[in-house]
Amino acid sequence: MRTGSRQKSRLHSRRGRAYTGGRFDLRTCYRQSDGDRHQMNLLVLYRVDRRDFRPGDDIPPAGDHLPRMKGAFVEAEKLLRSASPTMKEQRANGIYAFEQYRAACINYLGTRDGKLYEIEVNPDDVLHKADMKIVNDIAASANDASQQTLLVNAYLNGETRNSDWVELIVSKATARRMLYGPREKLEVKRQIELMPPKPTVNAPAAPITDPQAPQHGPSGG
Repeated sequence: MRTGSRQKSRLHSRRGRAYTGGRFDLRTCYRQSDGDRHQMNLLVLYRVDRRDFRPGDDIPPAGDHLPRMKGAFVEAEKLLRSASPTMKEQRANGIYAFEQYRAACINYLGTRDGKLYEIEVNPDDVLHKADMKIVNDIAASANDASQQTLLVNAYLNGETRNSDWVELIVSKATARRMLYGPREKLEVKRQIELMPPKPTVNAPAAPITDPQAPQHGPSGG
C-alpha cells in the first residue's frame, strides 16, 4: 500500500457492501488530518437521498417535504408541526436519518432514484429522535382525534417503541460513503429477506402495518 493511501481518512474509503448488523447508536470514528489522528465520537446513521455526495461532503437539508406529501400524511404532518413551534422548524428544515440499516434499506427500495448513504453525525447536532411509524399511525387514525392526540404526544416525547423505524432529525451531517446507487435494488432486496424486523412494543392502539417507504422521511427531508 502506498504511503499516500495510508494517510487517507476512513471517510474516504471506497464504498462497502458488508452489513455488520445491529444498531449503530454510537461508534468511535477516526479522521486523519496532516498525519495526526484525532478520535471523535460520532453517530453512524443511514440516509436515503437523491443527491450526489462524496465521502466527507456536508449534507445540507433537502428542503421542506410537506409540499410533496399526499393524502392523510399531509394532515399528520400538519398536526405534528402545529403541536410545537420547535417541531415545526425541525421537520421543515432538518435532515432525516435512520439508525437502523434495515429501515433505511426499505426506504431506499421505495424510491425510484434514491441513493443509500452511510453518514456521520455529531450527537450534539441531533434535534429529535422518535419512531417514524408513529407518523404513519397518525395518518391511519384520521377519524379518531383523541388517538391522534396521543400519537402526536408520543412522537413529541421521543417514543421509540423498540422500533426498527427510529428516525433522527439532525441539523448537520457528513457523508461517510454511498452504500448503494439507484440501480442496485436487487442486491438490497436480497439482504432484506435475511433481516427479520424487530417486534414493536408499547405501541399505541393504532395498528402497525408492514413498513412502507415513508412519505416524509430521509429521501424527502
